[in-house]
Amino acid sequence: LGDGQTASTTDVDYTYEMPGAYTIRLEVNDQNDCSAVAERQLDYFPLPENIDFEPSITDGCVPQVVQFSNLSNPINETYFVSWDFGDGNVSNSLNPTHQYSESGIYSVTVDVSSPSGCETTAVFEDLIEISPAPTAAFSVTPEQPNFRNRTINLINESLNAAAFEWDFGSITSKEFSPTFTFPDTGFYQVNLVAIHESGCVDSTSQIFDIAPISQLYFPNAFSPNFDGINEQFKPEGILIGARNYNLTIWNRWGALVFSTNNPDIAWNGVDQRTNRVVSEGMYVYLVEF
Repeated sequence: LGDGQTASTTDVDYTYEMPGAYTIRLEVNDQNDCSAVAERQLDYFPLPENIDFEPSITDGCVPQVVQFSNLSNPINETYFVSWDFGDGNVSNSLNPTHQYSESGIYSVTVDVSSPSGCETTAVFEDLIEISPAPTAAFSVTPEQPNFRNRTINLINESLNAAAFEWDFGSITSKEFSPTFTFPDTGFYQVNLVAIHESGCVDSTSQIFDIAPISQLYFPNAFSPNFDGINEQFKPEGILIGARNYNLTIWNRWGALVFSTNNPDIAWNGVDQRTNRVVSEGMYVYLVEF
């Protein structure tokens, strides 16, 4: 029968599972063991009784991608299938994928032509409904917050949205343009979900690195001579969030003359070992935190 199946009856009623061009071969033998063979090609390309397919989604938001799975039987790659998605776009794929870029209600038309020239068409009215969607966007000031300047003002730049949901990781907000203060140093992700009145949503996010900033300055000289000017040696600057502070001062022979773990305690020029003022000269300091 051309598809691997055989029969030994005089007449055969047979249904092919798949369309195709089949070569039918008939061999006849008589009582004298004589035989004759005849062959004929059968072009079996029937049209499906019903055009049937399954869209991956019938209700969506702009932009919406829809996968159309053709369930019509029998149809294979030898058939010509023409799709009209209702938005001015067409396809000749057997199982097409299409993106709807504008909102609306769309009818889908499917035309099937067999290799033998038979044709059938089906129209699926108002099959796909695509709703409008918002565009989520925001900016912040300052653009590069840090541990000294941890409060940001969020500027909502979303379009076509009726409601908003902010997620700062620790708290949430439904304000249009909220203000948020980062609790500590580290990486933080701020998420914004914009919601259209249709229920469609869009989201965006930004990651902020709240860096620990320390600005520490030391004088290059001081004069502990009891005249009330430059009497002490200590750091000035910002040490917010710093831990394990330690300052040591050494003379030129490598002897430790002063140490402290409190940045507010200054050196007054006295050697902590002898409780005497050290001599004028060059000293090395090391600060760690």
